[in-house]
Amino acid sequence: MVSGVTGVEVTTEKVWKFADQYELPRAIIINKMDRERASFSRTLDALQKKFGKNIVPIQLPMGEEKDFNGVIDLVTMKAYKYSTDGSGKVDTLDIPADLRVKPMRRVQP
Repeated sequence: MVSGVTGVEVTTEKVWKFADQYELPRAIIINKMDRERASFSRTLDALQKKFGKNIVPIQLPMGEEKDFNGVIDLVTMKAYKYSTDGSGKVDTLDIPADLRVKPMRRVQP
């Protein structure tokens, strides 16, 4: 777990070294995305600078801080939007148009 507010901390580095030492696979969860000063991009950049460009997201947040309302799953290519009433209900949606990445155009050699 890495906080979307505070980013990579000493404990994160120690756990990473332990996993390296024992050749353990790892997955990182960026949490606290609904908190003030949360930033997914800043946290991802810090993780990649510290542990390498092999760190790639499989989910992206929809919004940050008070606007955080769900995630986009890059495996299923679906959006999961949380209910704002605190019920824990999640709606499965297509990825909103404003959050879709335009496909890259291939350049012919």
